Amino acid sequence: MKSVQMYFAAWFTGALCCVPFPLCAQTPVKDCSFSWAIAPRFDYAEDFAANGLARVGVKQKAASDELGEYRFGYIDAQGKFVIPPRFDYADNFAANGLAPAWRNKRWGYGYIDARGKFVIAPRFDAVMDFADNGLARVIVADKYGYIDARGKFVIPPRFEEASDFAANGLARVWVSRPETRSWDNYGYIDKRGELVIAPRFFQAQDFADNGLARVRMADGKWGYIDGQGEEVIPPRFDDAEDFTANGLARVQVADKWGYIDAKGEEIIPPRFDDAGDFAANGLAWFGVWDEKSDSVQYGYIDARGEEVIPPRFDDAMSFAANGLAVIGKKDEQGRVRYGYIDARGKEIIPPQFGAAGDFAANGLALVGGLVDGIYPYPIQAAMAGGKWGYIQLPNLETKTGEASCE
Repeated sequence: MKSVQMYFAAWFTGALCCVPFPLCAQTPVKDCSFSWAIAPRFDYAEDFAANGLARVGVKQKAASDELGEYRFGYIDAQGKFVIPPRFDYADNFAANGLAPAWRNKRWGYGYIDARGKFVIAPRFDAVMDFADNGLARVIVADKYGYIDARGKFVIPPRFEEASDFAANGLARVWVSRPETRSWDNYGYIDKRGELVIAPRFFQAQDFADNGLARVRMADGKWGYIDGQGEEVIPPRFDDAEDFTANGLARVQVADKWGYIDAKGEEIIPPRFDDAGDFAANGLAWFGVWDEKSDSVQYGYIDARGEEVIPPRFDDAMSFAANGLAVIGKKDEQGRVRYGYIDARGKEIIPPQFGAAGDFAANGLALVGGLVDGIYPYPIQAAMAGGKWGYIQLPNLETKTGEASCE
């Protein structure tokens, strides 16, 4: 099951091509083009956050092993540094305007504002983003706790594992219980840190927006509980995912994926070798084994399980808010290149990138990279020496509410 939001080619030769687009595309451009908003020059980069800044990394010519090879900073939509790359670690800005960062491992982790100033002093062993409820998880002496935006502990660090609080006000935690000699130690706490669902699950995930959480029992089967810890859908699935906005959840039975509703009723029978969540446009990617290509081929279905876009891609991800989805196709050398399609399956930007991400609200999409024979996460791609940049959203007609160039 694919889990990362950025997809990569096995090898990308040379620098990313520049406009004019027809000079570097393997497939002739018919209706659409793109242009570089920010030229590919970063050793590491991520999508733009809601505050209009993107985290980027620059490799240092001379850096000690203690501090690492990269320094992280933040750029605006013009590619200008708003916060210079001076942090040994930095993460994205949360809705409250704070981002995790550290300058020196000996000092610990803290939080900076959009000026790059520490507003919560670096004193934690590890820190995570602030969640929607205004609390952030931090680690002190191998224990998780929660702080507010002033850096004060709301829930002292006492959990071996913890997650952000969900919309229903509950957070998943792992509690050590040596006396039981059991690994069924996942439960849920409220905002006071009190256990409201006793630890009894072998594995557990956060509550989804529909108020159900997926949990795994000691026998390896997954089911769903409500906010009181009551079993709503008995554990009978080999794997399971969260419910999405259309009320369906992916589940796996005997190596095949299908979809159920919140009552546990089968809506789309398990018949796919791989499958993704439904996007806002009502489509979900799926994968089926293709004997001819000797690989899984990807397409898209609607909420009835009907094929809308036949499986003809070597990789695929969910449709983004702008109506485009990243897909991958192998070139003549067998390298997967990534581009963009609309909801009809039409190529808006033909596959040519070693990596591609969704277009952000500011109309820019992160693309890159030189990848050394593997399918890595972004930081590994950066370590392989690739450069990252941002392309501009094509000019799309939206009369039908779907992305189109015609």
